[in-house]
Amino acid sequence: MSIERNSKGRLQESKKDTGKEFIKDLKSLKTRISELPDQYPYEGQTFGSGTAQAEQQIPIICQNIDDAIHALRTGRDSQSNPITSNQIGDGLKRLVQATRMSGFAGLLSAVLSPDRGLKKLEKCMDELEEIADQLDISEEPDKQQSEMALEDKPDRKDWLDKCQKYKEEGQFEKAIECFDQIIQSAQDPNGWAHYLKGTSLMELCSYEEAVECFEAALKIDPEGDTYRLELGRALYELGRLGEARSAFQPLAKHSNVYGLDKKARDWLERLDLEEGKSEKKPTKDDNIARAMEMIPFVDPRTDTVHTALMHGANSGVKDAVDILLKAGANPKQKAPTGWTALLFAAREGHTDIVRALLQHGADPNDQNVFAAHTPLILSSMGNHEEVIKVLLEAGVDVNRKNQWGRTALSHAMPETEIWRMLVEAGAEG
Repeated sequence: MSIERNSKGRLQESKKDTGKEFIKDLKSLKTRISELPDQYPYEGQTFGSGTAQAEQQIPIICQNIDDAIHALRTGRDSQSNPITSNQIGDGLKRLVQATRMSGFAGLLSAVLSPDRGLKKLEKCMDELEEIADQLDISEEPDKQQSEMALEDKPDRKDWLDKCQKYKEEGQFEKAIECFDQIIQSAQDPNGWAHYLKGTSLMELCSYEEAVECFEAALKIDPEGDTYRLELGRALYELGRLGEARSAFQPLAKHSNVYGLDKKARDWLERLDLEEGKSEKKPTKDDNIARAMEMIPFVDPRTDTVHTALMHGANSGVKDAVDILLKAGANPKQKAPTGWTALLFAAREGHTDIVRALLQHGADPNDQNVFAAHTPLILSSMGNHEEVIKVLLEAGVDVNRKNQWGRTALSHAMPETEIWRMLVEAGAEG
């Protein structure tokens, strides 16, 4: 259900019940929010790291809205799990609540004028809340939206779940046949079935066919950054390094999907090494120097970069994490999105960093704002067995649920070692 403005400028329901209208509204709102610091800057004198932290908040809000737009477009969250419009609405409400927390306005007063800038932001967040409310009621059981991802035809979700099950069980040929049925029945409005078929082909080393699938997915959704990253990987495996570089380069500068910019840069570094453009691999000292240069903040475009400790944990630079912890970095510090260094490390599978953060007082039951994922859930989603062992030793709550009521056990493959460990620890599905 889309949103329009009435004569008083307030948001109201429209009869244009499409996901595209929601995306249009969110993009417009994001643009207005991103322009606030330039339109209504704080004109007083500011100094210190607090100013740097304040400067991150508007980009973080915009990135969260981008995440919601991506979820609406693909029907999947940042971890590739199916997501409904109700759940997207809940996530946006969490974002709005985070901006209304005590101290947030005080922090933003270092970059926005209190008389106009902060009031404009407050109004924007009110509008975002109204959009979130409309998303909550847009999925009536008897009236699924044809243009909302994963809800375009009654049986499509069932088919995707069936295909995914084959894929998770390693039955890639059956998964490919299953995805073909979705594609042939014209039930792939966002390219997701083409993409999943391509990843299955990659498992079978059928890289030429995988390239065709990823290219087809990109024709359907040219903004599908996940598709573009996998296209680059397939081209790399075929030895078509120049084409792979062309796929990775735009993602390395900016991606609409959380974390893909870093992955693209990692691939470009690998290509540089193989093509002889880099004389040597980064040394331990190089990594430390690189991490120290990040203090206190890095690129403000995404919510992956908050404090240097968070970035070091996300990147897996253990030496830098050790230095920062020794220097007094706070492992419990949270970004407005709820992410902590431990959540980043657990998601990426950096076992030694997870252990170090826990030893310095990190909370093993941290949860982020948008999805309410815990370190245990993230490590289960990523199949990071060693991280799970460390978290269990730390006394993590094995039954804590995320926003969608799922626990770490529900993300584990049945009868795997991770599944057995969680069951033995008292986990319930």
